[in-house]
Amino acid sequence: MKKILFLALPFLAFHLVALAAAVPFSDESGPLVVKSPNGALSFELIPGDKDLSFTIRAGKLAVVGLSPLRFSLDGASLTEGAVIRDRRQYKLSEKYPWLGVHSTAANEYNGLELRMMHGKMAYTLDIRVFNDGAAFRIVVPGAESDARVPGEATVFNLPGASSLWYHDLVGHYEGVHVKKELSQVQVGEWV
Repeated sequence: MKKILFLALPFLAFHLVALAAAVPFSDESGPLVVKSPNGALSFELIPGDKDLSFTIRAGKLAVVGLSPLRFSLDGASLTEGAVIRDRRQYKLSEKYPWLGVHSTAANEYNGLELRMMHGKMAYTLDIRVFNDGAAFRIVVPGAESDARVPGEATVFNLPGASSLWYHDLVGHYEGVHVKKELSQVQVGEWV
């Protein structure tokens, strides 16, 4: 079975620079769907009155079931009741030499950048779908001197037979990953 990587990357950052291009997604009245370059994987964003929701599919199989996408800043939700003001589709396809298992690395994805509003707060929700994974991030503009507290509460509803590779908070990004079945993950365990 092919491995698929999913990343939720909400953080404060500078605006993206990417190549503008046509990327398929649905019309104004329904969910926004971004497909991978090979069309096998899709990220579906469902705007709602309360929460933004999303699902990720490999073909017709939901590999992340319908889940709320939640982000707050200084204790105030930015995603609850958010409105899409504008959108920009883009894609990237690049290859470059690399040392390691493969001599050439490939970076290929389709993206959708959504300019969002919550009250008077404007921010960007950036979605990228690769052939083997999907990611999103929230970019909130501000000065480097701004002292703000971001809050991440996105839920990932995984199918019951899922396998996870993860580590706890020890060692931060250098932690030792373990593989567990979803049913083996304990309540309150950091994943």
